[in-house]
Amino acid sequence: IYVSDPGAGQIWKYPVTETGFGGRQDWIATTSTANSSGTTSMAIDGNVWLAGGNGGRILKLAGGNAETITIVGLSKGLGDDVEIYTSDTVTNLYLLDRANKRVVVADKTGQYVEQWSDDRFGQARGIVVDEKGTKAFFGVGSVVWEADW
Repeated sequence: IYVSDPGAGQIWKYPVTETGFGGRQDWIATTSTANSSGTTSMAIDGNVWLAGGNGGRILKLAGGNAETITIVGLSKGLGDDVEIYTSDTVTNLYLLDRANKRVVVADKTGQYVEQWSDDRFGQARGIVVDEKGTKAFFGVGSVVWEADW
């Protein structure tokens, strides 16, 4: 289990043991300049991805070391309140940018692919994407909203 603690600027890892989970371990290397402070969202695909805060910052953490990802080709920057979705079964990053009422799609190197706009994205909480089925799911209030693209 990975838990982001933006207040501490750390990601805690709880490793699996034979009887449950082990004790908390620092996941961000102590020698790293990475810091999860101010981030609002986390996704894992083998790497840990953090998003949000500080002008829509995107961090890719591999082995506890960070790389800042800049979305190349984006006409307007990301807002501070961003949720990120990716997994080991999808090829892209999906960034729910509430401030700009859009979802930005980029590949995992940061190259812009496309964006979707809808006023409901401003209130959405959470995003899950089924790339093969070309569907995205959003929590809006007490409803799950499905969008096709």
